[in-house]
Amino acid sequence: MKRIILALILIVLLASLFLLRKSALERRLEGKERLSFLIIGLEGVEEPQSLKDILLINYQPNTKRIALVIIPPQTLVTESMKLSTLYRQKGYLLVKETLEGLLDLEIPFYVVLDDQDIVRIINLLGGIEVEINQPLPYGNGFLEGKRRLSGKECLAYLEFEEPRFGEFGKFSRWQRFIWTLIQRFGDFSPDSKLARELLKSSLLTNLKVKDILALAQEAENIREAGIEVEKIPGRTIYRDWMSYWQVDTLATSQLFKELSRELGKGEGIIRVEVLNGCGRGGIAFQVAQDLRREGLDVVNIGNARNFKYRKTLILNRSGKKGLAREVARVVGCGEPQDRIEKKALVDVTVIIGRDYLRIE
Repeated sequence: MKRIILALILIVLLASLFLLRKSALERRLEGKERLSFLIIGLEGVEEPQSLKDILLINYQPNTKRIALVIIPPQTLVTESMKLSTLYRQKGYLLVKETLEGLLDLEIPFYVVLDDQDIVRIINLLGGIEVEINQPLPYGNGFLEGKRRLSGKECLAYLEFEEPRFGEFGKFSRWQRFIWTLIQRFGDFSPDSKLARELLKSSLLTNLKVKDILALAQEAENIREAGIEVEKIPGRTIYRDWMSYWQVDTLATSQLFKELSRELGKGEGIIRVEVLNGCGRGGIAFQVAQDLRREGLDVVNIGNARNFKYRKTLILNRSGKKGLAREVARVVGCGEPQDRIEKKALVDVTVIIGRDYLRIE
């Protein structure tokens, strides 16, 4: 009898230790280590589904910075094979391993899902409220202003490309969407039951229930100014009448080095956000790259409230003297102004006006 009781006690202790053991994701969050997630999006209803989107999410717990790096499915990984072909022939795990080698980056976590999975996840969260700053032609049309979108509406919102802005307008919407999704996720405070439902919505993932709960808790610390959307550097090339994306390995290495940099309080790095106020597609990304080459930390890229700014504005948000003037020197135009906010998450805001177009 005593042996049975001791055995039961031992089983209970072992079970407790197992339940208390932290997952790999929890240990990384606790140690302030970088987290990388590969999101593989599929389309089609018949097996095998085709590769639609590849998104690499890079999160720095120390700086609370999130970078979403978009990797085109037509990215070349060998002389004659692109990622979409690799997925069709070998599956998602080899896609992950190939990208780790191509980017020289460990990607420990992955999620594979399709459009229907995304719709279910958004609907489980009760929809997402977004600020629409331009009408979108979907159904009866999305009017400007705040509105809560269902899962299907979110897909249309994210995939629409206005001819004037192309993929840059799409990136800006992704940025706003990620921020609202993080807010919704943090506010929702998912319990174990909801976490299990969210995981059921994905086709394949190595995330656990406790990982979802840990990420929900971490979401409360994320700030909008710490979210970036980038396309992996490279160029379009053509072979046998087919287009491919050829990665610029040097620029990609520099990009991930920049994303991984942990800024200390004494470094004196100027944190900048760049907003498009003139309407030229891609202009905010162009200015952001110029600022980064000068060693400034661009933490937010997006659109201003409108595209009617005639003059470029360089706004001092933190109150630190000289920072706005230094940014104006790099931009090449714009008069520094004080727009100080006590809780500002950036030092300087650049709103690009039409006068910038004349100095290009």
